[in-house]
Amino acid sequence: MRKSIVTIISLLLIVSLAVCVSAASIDTTLSADKTTVNRGDSIVITVSVAELASCKSGSLQIYYNENIFSCSGNEWLMSGLTMNTPEVPAVFAFSSAKTVSGDIYRFNLKVSENAAFGKYTVDVSLTLKDASGNPYTSLQTVTIDVVCKHNYSEEITTPPTCTTGGIKTYTCTVSGCGHTKTEDLKALDHSYDSGSITTEPTCTETGVKTYKCTRSGCTHSTTESVKALDHSYDSGSITTEPTCTEAGVKTYRCTRSGCGHTTTESVKALDHSYDSGKVTTQPTCTAAGERTYSCTRSGCSSTKTESVKALGHSYDHDCDPDCNTCGETRNDLYHEYSTTWKFSEQGHWHACIRCDDSLEMELHVPGPEATETTDQICTICGYVIEKAKEHTHIATGDWLSDDSGHWHLCGCGETMDQEPHVWNQGVKNEDKSVVVYTCTDCGYSREEQIQPDTQPTGGVDPTQPPTEPKDPGDDDQPDGMLWLLIVLCIIGAGLLGAIIYVVIGIVVSKKQSGRFTGKK
Repeated sequence: MRKSIVTIISLLLIVSLAVCVSAASIDTTLSADKTTVNRGDSIVITVSVAELASCKSGSLQIYYNENIFSCSGNEWLMSGLTMNTPEVPAVFAFSSAKTVSGDIYRFNLKVSENAAFGKYTVDVSLTLKDASGNPYTSLQTVTIDVVCKHNYSEEITTPPTCTTGGIKTYTCTVSGCGHTKTEDLKALDHSYDSGSITTEPTCTETGVKTYKCTRSGCTHSTTESVKALDHSYDSGSITTEPTCTEAGVKTYRCTRSGCGHTTTESVKALDHSYDSGKVTTQPTCTAAGERTYSCTRSGCSSTKTESVKALGHSYDHDCDPDCNTCGETRNDLYHEYSTTWKFSEQGHWHACIRCDDSLEMELHVPGPEATETTDQICTICGYVIEKAKEHTHIATGDWLSDDSGHWHLCGCGETMDQEPHVWNQGVKNEDKSVVVYTCTDCGYSREEQIQPDTQPTGGVDPTQPPTEPKDPGDDDQPDGMLWLLIVLCIIGAGLLGAIIYVVIGIVVSKKQSGRFTGKK
């Protein structure tokens, strides 16, 4: 129904345009945000007017291929409109005449997912009437190109060879497209094997290596030069022996098959190899001697000599006047004694600084006897006759003590004989509230408070002796809270009975010989 109405109105507008051939035109612009689109894209199209004063009413019609596009929304951009038909084709009026300019209408088109590819026009017919009813018309067109978002498959339609290029063809797989494009493929170039020696090189001449193309159908080959091998000599042999003074010759022969080339090098002269030599002229205390060396190489009679240093005179010590070698006597010798003492355990003396001869040898003169802090030394030379004695600690005064133990002090202030206290069984004071423990070694004492103990139900049996006090630290005594609960139970049974029980217990306890039950 809607399409029929649109068609009828469109025909009427066309007829009116044909009748109103004398109608004036208006400067109108039709613009799209994109003109090249893919399937499924949205397009925003805007209708703009340059300017028309005193506009009172108008109409607008859009023409497009409904198989390709569909309208997905529209928007009037003018204010003060009274819409007779708000949907396109639209007829509108203004509440009062106004100037129309700029963007007046915007609509959205969506491209069908199955749209055929190609160029399509979108037409907008606009009529505006001024306050006098004079019409101003415009028919604008925008072309939309629906193109394919290609998805190509590829195929080599002309394979390349080693020397000629090929062709790769791309075909769009999108339905309804079928677009193709081609790409030139570069020639492959030859792919050669690792080559083989077709002419063997020699020591002096190059060889040839031939490479063949491995591609199917190609028979091309290429060659390269193989470097000459050069001679490969053996380790050589001495062909002329060297002597001490003349060089020899070493000859090398090429070991490659069919060559036989030789080369030589000089072998350095051996130089003389002398023995350890022998003294041919003996040195004296004042005159040098001579040592002769002979070459040990076969056939060589070369010798050399070197001077042997004079022996010099030999004396027992620096103050000895007679040489031990030649017996020559030297004059003007004298002892030079040191002013400082030399000493040993036996005594002290002055010694010659050149020959260690002794002068004024005498026994030590002892100083005061050694103590714990000082040595006994010789009063003449300072030799230590007896070292200071080791200190023996001797206790002075009575025991010193604190809660941790007791000790003695040596006269030097050092602590000695430190040990813990040895406690007796303890003695109670008169009211049995404190036990005094005394160390049996040093007499140091400490006090310990006695906690009051409540007798259990039934009281004390006067016929039985009271229990001895337990050692402090026994952990088998009743808990104080337990006894408190027992006392509270007794009070609950009868306060008077409990008071009588306590009085009797105190009287009985005082008649005993100082013994009591309780907790240390």
